[in-house]
Amino acid sequence: MIFSPVDRMPQTLICLFFLINTVIWSYSLYYDIYILTHLYVNSWSEKLVMLTNINFLILTIHSYVILITILLPKINFLTKFRDFTFHTIIFPVAILTSLMFWGLYMINPELVMPSWAYEQIPEWINHVTHSYPFITVTLEIMLLKHKIPSSMKNATLLTLTAFTGYILILVHFYLTYNVWLYPIFHYISPFSTISILMSAAVLMVALSNVAIYLSKNIHSTSFPQKNKKNV
Repeated sequence: MIFSPVDRMPQTLICLFFLINTVIWSYSLYYDIYILTHLYVNSWSEKLVMLTNINFLILTIHSYVILITILLPKINFLTKFRDFTFHTIIFPVAILTSLMFWGLYMINPELVMPSWAYEQIPEWINHVTHSYPFITVTLEIMLLKHKIPSSMKNATLLTLTAFTGYILILVHFYLTYNVWLYPIFHYISPFSTISILMSAAVLMVALSNVAIYLSKNIHSTSFPQKNKKNV
């Protein structure tokens, strides 16, 4: 079993961390919507075609769900929703967003954002949207006991469905405006584009499995034996 810090950390500190987490996401989203949006788009909803901003929104919502489930643990359906979506969508999308952004950034910053965007967006908000997701989901999986999905098939299906939906958004945007949302696709062949998207889908499923593995091992003593048989 992997060491579980939650067993030695006071519940008050855990609650305080997730409260601060919610404040960080809430203020950052407020700043992005009301301060930054008008600089380059008419409405913040226009930015929801970008995986970064979709991740931004769902992690902000997720932070509130976490607080509610900590303060009101008897709301079982919400806790089940939190745990299932964490393993299938929240964790994979957060890690994928961070890895892909910084991976491409190290190759060439222009592959992920045009130079004018770097001039408009404060460095701290860039780290909140591209670095903090990795940190927050990693800490969450260590500090919160999540019940793992009873069906790996359903978990994988949801992860693939969610990512396929996003690929359709990318393709629709390209067919409508003849512009790829991510500059890298303008520099590579259609075959390479398809290969990257398929690889990202496989990585999403792999990350979902990593989340489930970590939950099962970090907090293994907290799960009944019957749950392990369903995995």
